[in-house]
Amino acid sequence: MHKKALAESKTRRRSTRVSVVPEELLGIIVRKPSMDSVPFLMWDISNGGVGIWVAADLEEGEEVVITLGKPYLLSIEGTVKWSTKTERQDCFRVGISVEGKEEQDKLTTLYEKYSKIYSKVEL
Repeated sequence: MHKKALAESKTRRRSTRVSVVPEELLGIIVRKPSMDSVPFLMWDISNGGVGIWVAADLEEGEEVVITLGKPYLLSIEGTVKWSTKTERQDCFRVGISVEGKEEQDKLTTLYEKYSKIYSKVEL
């Protein structure tokens, strides 16, 4: 597979992203297996994963657990797909994919909640 096609296949989305920024979904991300934890701000969500802002450079392929306390306590395991440094020197934009039926079901419930709310709101 050509490099361009490979890069595009890594970034294809299985579902539409929904912005959750107005809600300020804050949480903790735990890096496995070290169990180091860092707070994050969730930027967007889809059925396949989440986009976050975090003050740590997470490695592509790294396994993590994201935990939210709002709108209800929820922990989801995922894998870092990409990490990009932002204009702020201490902040990274990170994409995390979620695999496996149980983890997907947890994420889908949260995704559906926000897609219903924000499908009616112009951001």
